[in-house]
Amino acid sequence: LALLPEHESELIVEDSFQQLKNYYPWPKNKPQIITRLFYLKNGNTELQITMPHLIADDLCPDILLKDLSDFYEQSVNENLAEKNIYKEYIAQEQHY
Repeated sequence: LALLPEHESELIVEDSFQQLKNYYPWPKNKPQIITRLFYLKNGNTELQITMPHLIADDLCPDILLKDLSDFYEQSVNENLAEKNIYKEYIAQEQHY
């Protein structure tokens, strides 16, 4: 979607959202959590998640989103730490 004009990508994302929103009654033999990830212009992303009420109470979405956020932040921090270790290694090699 990042390569499409903004108006077209917005229509696709909105259509996807409406499809997920209208998953009622929940189809048999379908996954209990459905996610869609869209890569948009300017490095933006949109994550859409849907699940039936049968597996989600009022607190479940908050817990899921917090865990996803924590996992993402940890991943970003680990990548930065790995890059810093590599930079330090290169600096030591250049020093010799």
